[in-house]
Amino acid sequence: MSAVHTVAKTASAAAAIAVAIVTVLTVTVLAGCETTPTHMVQGEPYTWYYGEDFDMRLRFLDENLLRERYGRRNNTFIAPAGLGRERFLPFDLDIFTDVEQAVTIRLSEIELAMGGRTYRPQNRFHFGNYWERRDRSDGTRGSLARQRQQEIRRVLLDNQITVREVSSHQGMVLFRGNFPRYGTARITVPVRDRQGRELERAEFEFEF
Repeated sequence: MSAVHTVAKTASAAAAIAVAIVTVLTVTVLAGCETTPTHMVQGEPYTWYYGEDFDMRLRFLDENLLRERYGRRNNTFIAPAGLGRERFLPFDLDIFTDVEQAVTIRLSEIELAMGGRTYRPQNRFHFGNYWERRDRSDGTRGSLARQRQQEIRRVLLDNQITVREVSSHQGMVLFRGNFPRYGTARITVPVRDRQGRELERAEFEFEF
């Protein structure tokens, strides 16, 4: 093989490698621009609380499950890129009871403790306002922005829910904040009677 052919072959191989590297970097950058990396729970993604008159199940929703449920792009419940350390921690809360007396759960009283700090869940109004401002800033088309607001109202737990005899209730409890990537998260859910007296306090723990 002549020196010219050798040089040409070497240059061609180098060019192919360069193209491959650029492609990988481009895909990586594009993937990173869409969302902020989410937390990964260690062990089972759900845990139960068994009370005297009711049971609860809290399940952490990881990115794969969120994408299956709510779409692979423009996902309302996955933190978008450009938020620094800010993340979303979403959970499904299921409540089961067979008590004769109705009980109530107030969203504002649910608490997550992690890394020495405490967090309160987002309600529909504040989370809707967050996305309304972001969609306006990003130039999101109107139909997608409206669909997002409908999804928030449909999925997030009410500010206050009443669970009656032989019934169950489900909704997403979503926390937003600068959470540490690793550590123990403890979620507390107080349950009250119709007069506002605390009956029980359900506690859940997740390792990230």
